[in-house]
Amino acid sequence: MKIYLLKQNIILRILFIFLLIGCSSSENNDDNGLQEESCTEPNGLHIPVISNTSATLAWGDTNNSRLFNVEYGLRGFVVGNGTRTSVNTISLEITNLTSKTEYDFYVRTNCGGNVFSNWSGPQSFVTD
Repeated sequence: MKIYLLKQNIILRILFIFLLIGCSSSENNDDNGLQEESCTEPNGLHIPVISNTSATLAWGDTNNSRLFNVEYGLRGFVVGNGTRTSVNTISLEITNLTSKTEYDFYVRTNCGGNVFSNWSGPQSFVTD
């Protein structure tokens, strides 16, 4: 009878530990490694204003106005080889472009702590 009660006691303790572990996790806690999942890429890339030597690049923010990395260059450029800048707005005016030239741009969210979203893009445009 003592062995049976001892086994039951051990089983109950193990179940209690699993219950505690299961109840202590929180999917909304940024400290549990889920921060990257909440760092989503910008959406709706578009160019509301284009001239012969400048363009306004714009996008939607799904992360409540965080910092963004924007990279642009001649159409077909590889990310990492373009002109990169950081902004804390959902648009960027770029200047000193060449008239009648095709360009691409990409945007990603910088969520802090060296955590970034995937790049959105390319979005292409042609200067006037």
